[in-house]
Amino acid sequence: PECDVSKMMVDELLEKIAQVLETQKALIVIDDIWREGDWDLIKPVFLLNKGCKVLLTSRNERVALHADEQCNPIKPECLTFEESWVLFQRIAFPIKDTAECKIDE
Repeated sequence: PECDVSKMMVDELLEKIAQVLETQKALIVIDDIWREGDWDLIKPVFLLNKGCKVLLTSRNERVALHADEQCNPIKPECLTFEESWVLFQRIAFPIKDTAECKIDE
C-alpha cells in the first residue's frame, strides 16, 4: 500500500522507515538537509539498521560534517546527468576490491 509521506508527522514517518528497514536492505537518499538538527531527528532510525546506506545531500557543509565527522564532503560543480549518475553509483555502490570485477570478453 502506498502512503503520502508529505502528510505524515515526524514520529509516524520514522516508524514507517523503521518498519521498512526491519525487513529489507535499502538505499535511503535524503536530499538537501539544511540544518544539523534535522539530521539529528532522523538519524536514530538509520543507526539501528546495518543493512542500509544513507546518501545525504546538503548545501551546508556543516550538516555533512555533523552527520559524519570522518566524511569527505564532495562539492561538485553543476554536473551533467551522466556525471551525476556516475557520482551517485560511486557513492551508493562502492567497489571494495577490483578483483571482484570481471569483464567478459
